[in-house]
Amino acid sequence: MDILQEIHDLGPMDVGDLRARLGAPKQSLARNLNQLEARTFVRRETDPRDRRRRLVTLTQEGATFTREATERRRTALRQAFLTAGPDAVSGARRVLSELLRARGET
Repeated sequence: MDILQEIHDLGPMDVGDLRARLGAPKQSLARNLNQLEARTFVRRETDPRDRRRRLVTLTQEGATFTREATERRRTALRQAFLTAGPDAVSGARRVLSELLRARGET
């Protein structure tokens, strides 16, 4: 799902850039891309601006799958936070803020 989410959020991406963003080994990423391509969720194409690069693009099926999966996750999280209550929500926000800060994203 990480591969699909990255491409969904950032648009078509060079295979090398995708591998770097995910911190994935080359063979592992290739195997996962092969599986996603077989399910018609992604397409690998030659970059028209640089023929040495391969771009990974979401297909319509991949975009739909990613949107629906994201919505299911949001619904599950929303329900979990409603059930857990406001103190748990505040704690989760602190933890997530700290994780983002540690990654340098705030």
